[in-house]
Amino acid sequence: CNGIERIFSDFEEKPIASASIAQVHRAELKTGEVVAVKVVKPGIIDQVNIDLRILERLQFLFSWILRIDIREFMEELKRKLMEEFDLRNEALNMEIFKENFKDFKHVKIPEVYWDYSRENVLVMEFIDGKPLREAEIMLDKNEKKKLAEIIAGSFYKQIYFDGFFHSDPHPGNIFVINHDTIAFLDFGSTGRIDSEMSKNLRKLFYATFKKDIDSASEAMLKIADAKDVDIISFKSDMARVIEFQHIPKIREKRSDQYLYLALKYNLTLPPIFMALARALVLLETTCLEFDPEFVPMEAAKPYIKRLIFEEIKETIEEVPEIIRELISELKNKYEKQK
Repeated sequence: CNGIERIFSDFEEKPIASASIAQVHRAELKTGEVVAVKVVKPGIIDQVNIDLRILERLQFLFSWILRIDIREFMEELKRKLMEEFDLRNEALNMEIFKENFKDFKHVKIPEVYWDYSRENVLVMEFIDGKPLREAEIMLDKNEKKKLAEIIAGSFYKQIYFDGFFHSDPHPGNIFVINHDTIAFLDFGSTGRIDSEMSKNLRKLFYATFKKDIDSASEAMLKIADAKDVDIISFKSDMARVIEFQHIPKIREKRSDQYLYLALKYNLTLPPIFMALARALVLLETTCLEFDPEFVPMEAAKPYIKRLIFEEIKETIEEVPEIIRELISELKNKYEKQK
């Protein structure tokens, strides 16, 4: 209590948000700034360890039902949980997101107050906004449509360009500020995509956009590291999945289709793909609530253009310097002739 009084001029005992691992309180620093204080619940580590032991006994069953590498999944789950118990990891995630979104006009990431944060306490900027579902009733149709585009765009950026994504984007973790800006909250659960996975995800994303069945199939099978698959049948089903992504006014979750495809062909997907698929389903659900006519491939167009530009840029950078100099000379000559 004495420690609280030294740092805060006001501290609301009743939490404004509560989850399984931690709860959040509104407070005011002695310096006058209003902050959100996240605190790990006492005794939660012991309870989680009991739950993990129960899950470990059911590994075989989950592996058979879900068609994933359950041992790798369990190790990833343990690692993620241990990271969430140390709130300094969440603070670091927030800093990474803040850097990634520094030039993204309509996305806000809260500031971290490092001087007051500890392993079991995170002090951060208080976001004066409304959770998505509360904000929805105050927005008109065009504002909702715009916000759906912002939410989708922020995730395309996270997944295909940053390689670092918020893996729990449910409506309670996204706030609306001033009708045209979103703020992400709760960065305890994130996913990092390695370079090989990123390459295959980009290929799958672009191939889906272009309706390139062969390239999309190849990318999906590389992600699953699949060998013995009936490729003709697989491509036929992939064609249906791709078409599904482009049909407007569909209320079913398009992101689920890739998981159904994997289940049908007994593909073992890496844990990071499962975390990504879950995030995309949550994202799509949210966007459809705001815009019933939301089509992911339409919202993806600006990011596809950027993807193409970056691929061209990388290709040019791989060209030997002598050829690049020759290209530059020819370009200069052409411009002088004009």
